[in-house]
Amino acid sequence: MSAVKRYLSSSIGKKQIIAASGFLLIVYVVLHLIGNLLIFAGPDAFNGYTEKLHSLGLVLRLIEFGLASVFVIHIGFTAKVVMENRWARSERYNVSDASETRSFAAKMMAYSGSLILLFLFFHLADFTFADPYSQASEIRDINFGLYGLVYNSFLNPVRSIFYILVMVAVGLHVSHSAQSLVQTFGLMPAKYKPLIRRCSIGLGIVVTVLFSSIPIYIMIHRNFWSFFN
Repeated sequence: MSAVKRYLSSSIGKKQIIAASGFLLIVYVVLHLIGNLLIFAGPDAFNGYTEKLHSLGLVLRLIEFGLASVFVIHIGFTAKVVMENRWARSERYNVSDASETRSFAAKMMAYSGSLILLFLFFHLADFTFADPYSQASEIRDINFGLYGLVYNSFLNPVRSIFYILVMVAVGLHVSHSAQSLVQTFGLMPAKYKPLIRRCSIGLGIVVTVLFSSIPIYIMIHRNFWSFFN
Protein backbone atom coordinates (compact mmCIF):
# COMPACT_ATOMS: atom_id res chain seq x y z
CA MET A 1 0.00 0.00 0.00
CA SER A 2 1.38 3.40 -0.99
CA ALA A 3 1.96 6.17 1.54
CA VAL A 4 -1.01 8.09 0.15
CA LYS A 5 -3.35 5.10 0.51
CA ARG A 6 -2.12 4.42 4.02
CA TYR A 7 -2.73 8.05 4.93
CA LEU A 8 -6.23 8.10 3.43
CA SER A 9 -7.18 4.86 5.15
CA SER A 10 -5.83 5.92 8.54
CA SER A 11 -8.04 7.51 11.18
CA ILE A 12 -5.84 10.59 11.56
CA GLY A 13 -5.61 10.99 7.79
CA LYS A 14 -9.37 11.04 7.35
CA LYS A 15 -9.80 13.42 10.28
CA GLN A 16 -7.19 15.80 8.88
CA ILE A 17 -8.86 15.80 5.46
CA ILE A 18 -12.21 16.53 7.08
CA ALA A 19 -10.65 19.35 9.11
CA ALA A 20 -8.76 20.84 6.14
CA SER A 21 -11.77 20.71 3.81
CA GLY A 22 -13.88 22.17 6.61
CA PHE A 23 -11.46 25.08 6.89
CA LEU A 24 -11.72 25.78 3.15
CA LEU A 25 -15.50 25.76 3.45
CA ILE A 26 -15.28 28.22 6.36
CA VAL A 27 -13.22 30.55 4.15
CA TYR A 28 -15.88 30.31 1.47
CA VAL A 29 -18.68 30.97 3.98
CA VAL A 30 -16.92 34.12 5.25
CA LEU A 31 -16.26 35.42 1.72
CA HIS A 32 -19.84 34.63 0.70
CA LEU A 33 -21.08 36.46 3.78
CA ILE A 34 -19.06 39.56 2.94
CA GLY A 35 -20.55 39.62 -0.55
CA ASN A 36 -24.08 39.07 0.71
CA LEU A 37 -23.79 41.94 3.18
CA LEU A 38 -23.55 44.30 0.22
CA ILE A 39 -27.32 44.00 0.02
CA PHE A 40 -27.38 46.62 2.78
CA ALA A 41 -25.65 49.02 0.38
CA GLY A 42 -28.50 48.79 -2.12
CA PRO A 43 -29.20 47.32 -5.57
CA ASP A 44 -26.28 48.93 -7.41
CA ALA A 45 -23.65 47.67 -4.95
CA PHE A 46 -25.12 44.19 -4.66
CA ASN A 47 -25.76 43.68 -8.37
CA GLY A 48 -22.38 45.20 -9.22
CA TYR A 49 -20.69 42.65 -6.98
CA THR A 50 -22.51 39.70 -8.59
CA GLU A 51 -21.82 41.03 -12.09
CA LYS A 52 -18.10 41.25 -11.33
CA LEU A 53 -18.16 37.64 -10.18
CA HIS A 54 -19.87 36.51 -13.38
CA SER A 55 -17.38 38.52 -15.45
CA LEU A 56 -14.63 36.18 -14.24
CA GLY A 57 -16.01 33.59 -16.65
CA LEU A 58 -13.84 30.47 -16.74
CA VAL A 59 -12.04 31.45 -13.53
CA LEU A 60 -15.37 31.50 -11.69
CA ARG A 61 -16.28 28.10 -13.15
CA LEU A 62 -12.98 26.65 -11.91
CA ILE A 63 -13.53 28.14 -8.46
CA GLU A 64 -17.04 26.67 -8.35
CA PHE A 65 -15.73 23.28 -9.44
CA GLY A 66 -13.04 23.39 -6.76
CA LEU A 67 -15.57 24.40 -4.13
CA ALA A 68 -17.92 21.60 -5.16
CA SER A 69 -15.03 19.12 -5.00
CA VAL A 70 -14.07 20.25 -1.50
CA PHE A 71 -17.71 19.95 -0.42
CA VAL A 72 -18.00 16.40 -1.79
CA ILE A 73 -14.70 15.39 -0.17
CA HIS A 74 -15.81 16.83 3.17
CA ILE A 75 -19.14 15.00 3.08
CA GLY A 76 -17.62 11.78 1.76
CA PHE A 77 -14.89 11.46 4.39
CA THR A 78 -17.24 12.55 7.17
CA ALA A 79 -19.77 9.88 6.17
CA LYS A 80 -16.98 7.29 5.99
CA VAL A 81 -15.75 8.09 9.49
CA VAL A 82 -19.28 8.02 10.91
CA MET A 83 -20.02 4.65 9.30
CA GLU A 84 -16.72 3.16 10.47
CA ASN A 85 -17.47 4.28 14.02
CA ARG A 86 -20.88 2.64 13.87
CA TRP A 87 -19.50 -0.58 12.49
CA ALA A 88 -16.77 -0.89 15.08
CA ARG A 89 -18.32 -1.86 18.41
CA SER A 90 -15.38 -0.63 20.44
CA GLU A 91 -15.44 2.69 18.61
CA ARG A 92 -19.16 2.95 19.30
CA TYR A 93 -18.55 2.48 23.01
CA ASN A 94 -15.81 5.09 22.98
CA VAL A 95 -18.06 7.61 21.28
CA SER A 96 -20.79 6.85 23.80
CA ASP A 97 -18.39 7.38 26.71
CA ALA A 98 -17.07 10.63 25.26
CA SER A 99 -20.47 12.04 24.37
CA GLU A 100 -20.79 13.75 27.73
CA THR A 101 -17.76 15.95 27.02
CA ARG A 102 -18.55 16.79 23.40
CA SER A 103 -19.78 20.28 22.62
CA PHE A 104 -23.35 20.97 21.56
CA ALA A 105 -22.10 21.87 18.07
CA ALA A 106 -20.33 18.49 17.78
CA LYS A 107 -23.43 16.60 18.88
CA MET A 108 -25.54 18.44 16.31
CA MET A 109 -23.19 17.92 13.35
CA ALA A 110 -25.25 15.18 11.71
CA TYR A 111 -28.46 17.21 11.93
CA SER A 112 -26.97 20.58 11.00
CA GLY A 113 -25.03 19.03 8.11
CA SER A 114 -28.16 17.36 6.72
CA LEU A 115 -30.11 20.61 6.98
CA ILE A 116 -27.37 22.55 5.19
CA LEU A 117 -27.24 19.95 2.40
CA LEU A 118 -31.00 20.16 1.94
CA PHE A 119 -30.85 23.95 1.92
CA LEU A 120 -28.20 24.02 -0.80
CA PHE A 121 -30.57 22.46 -3.33
CA PHE A 122 -33.21 25.12 -2.66
CA HIS A 123 -30.62 27.91 -2.55
CA LEU A 124 -29.09 26.98 -5.91
CA ALA A 125 -32.52 26.65 -7.51
CA ASP A 126 -33.72 29.97 -6.07
CA PHE A 127 -30.74 32.18 -6.88
CA THR A 128 -27.93 30.48 -8.84
CA PHE A 129 -30.01 28.86 -11.59
CA ALA A 130 -32.94 31.31 -11.55
CA ASP A 131 -33.41 34.14 -14.04
CA PRO A 132 -32.39 37.34 -12.18
CA TYR A 133 -34.40 39.50 -14.56
CA SER A 134 -37.73 37.72 -14.38
CA GLN A 135 -40.91 39.16 -12.90
CA ALA A 136 -39.83 37.74 -9.54
CA SER A 137 -37.12 40.44 -9.44
CA GLU A 138 -39.56 43.35 -9.73
CA ILE A 139 -40.15 45.70 -6.82
CA ARG A 140 -43.01 48.12 -7.48
CA ASP A 141 -42.86 47.37 -11.22
CA ILE A 142 -39.11 48.06 -11.42
CA ASN A 143 -36.76 45.16 -12.14
CA PHE A 144 -33.87 45.16 -9.66
CA GLY A 145 -32.12 42.06 -10.97
CA LEU A 146 -30.67 39.65 -8.44
CA TYR A 147 -31.16 42.19 -5.66
CA GLY A 148 -34.90 42.17 -6.38
CA LEU A 149 -34.98 38.38 -6.54
CA VAL A 150 -33.34 38.06 -3.12
CA TYR A 151 -35.44 40.88 -1.68
CA ASN A 152 -38.74 39.38 -2.82
CA SER A 153 -37.72 35.88 -1.72
CA PHE A 154 -37.19 36.98 1.86
CA LEU A 155 -40.55 38.72 2.03
CA ASN A 156 -41.93 35.20 2.48
CA PRO A 157 -41.86 34.61 6.28
CA VAL A 158 -41.62 30.82 5.90
CA ARG A 159 -38.63 31.15 3.57
CA SER A 160 -36.94 33.64 5.88
CA ILE A 161 -37.45 31.50 8.98
CA PHE A 162 -36.09 28.45 7.17
CA TYR A 163 -33.07 30.50 6.04
CA ILE A 164 -32.38 31.68 9.59
CA LEU A 165 -32.62 28.11 10.93
CA VAL A 166 -30.12 27.00 8.30
CA MET A 167 -27.79 29.85 9.26
CA VAL A 168 -27.92 28.61 12.86
CA ALA A 169 -26.83 25.21 11.51
CA VAL A 170 -24.06 26.90 9.50
CA GLY A 171 -22.90 28.71 12.63
CA LEU A 172 -22.76 25.43 14.57
CA HIS A 173 -20.80 23.83 11.75
CA VAL A 174 -18.35 26.73 11.54
CA SER A 175 -17.82 26.67 15.31
CA HIS A 176 -17.11 22.94 15.40
CA SER A 177 -14.95 22.97 12.25
CA ALA A 178 -12.75 25.77 13.57
CA GLN A 179 -12.10 23.84 16.78
CA SER A 180 -11.50 20.58 14.91
CA LEU A 181 -8.96 22.20 12.60
CA VAL A 182 -6.81 23.45 15.46
CA GLN A 183 -7.11 20.27 17.51
CA THR A 184 -6.64 17.78 14.67
CA PHE A 185 -3.47 19.42 13.38
CA GLY A 186 -2.22 20.32 16.87
CA LEU A 187 -1.76 23.97 15.92
CA MET A 188 -1.85 25.21 19.52
CA PRO A 189 -0.90 23.81 22.95
CA ALA A 190 -3.66 22.23 25.02
CA LYS A 191 -3.60 25.16 27.46
CA TYR A 192 -5.14 27.35 24.75
CA LYS A 193 -8.10 25.00 24.26
CA PRO A 194 -10.55 27.21 26.23
CA LEU A 195 -9.51 30.25 24.18
CA ILE A 196 -9.89 28.32 20.93
CA ARG A 197 -13.33 27.15 22.00
CA ARG A 198 -14.47 30.69 22.84
CA CYS A 199 -13.12 32.10 19.58
CA SER A 200 -14.73 29.36 17.49
CA ILE A 201 -18.07 29.83 19.24
CA GLY A 202 -17.76 33.59 18.67
CA LEU A 203 -17.06 33.04 14.97
CA GLY A 204 -20.10 30.77 14.67
CA ILE A 205 -22.32 33.36 16.37
CA VAL A 206 -21.05 36.19 14.14
CA VAL A 207 -21.67 34.14 10.99
CA THR A 208 -25.19 33.20 12.14
CA VAL A 209 -26.17 36.72 13.19
CA LEU A 210 -24.84 38.48 10.09
CA PHE A 211 -26.38 36.03 7.63
CA SER A 212 -29.69 36.12 9.54
CA SER A 213 -29.67 39.92 9.56
CA ILE A 214 -30.32 39.94 5.80
CA PRO A 215 -33.88 38.48 5.77
CA ILE A 216 -34.67 40.35 9.00
CA TYR A 217 -33.55 43.63 7.44
CA ILE A 218 -35.57 43.00 4.28
CA MET A 219 -38.79 42.25 6.16
CA ILE A 220 -38.36 45.34 8.37
CA HIS A 221 -37.36 47.51 5.41
CA ARG A 222 -40.44 46.48 3.42
CA ASN A 223 -42.77 47.20 6.35
CA PHE A 224 -41.32 50.68 6.90
CA TRP A 225 -41.34 51.36 3.15
CA SER A 226 -45.02 50.42 2.94
CA PHE A 227 -45.84 52.55 6.02
CA PHE A 228 -44.22 55.75 4.76
CA ASN A 229 -45.36 55.43 1.13
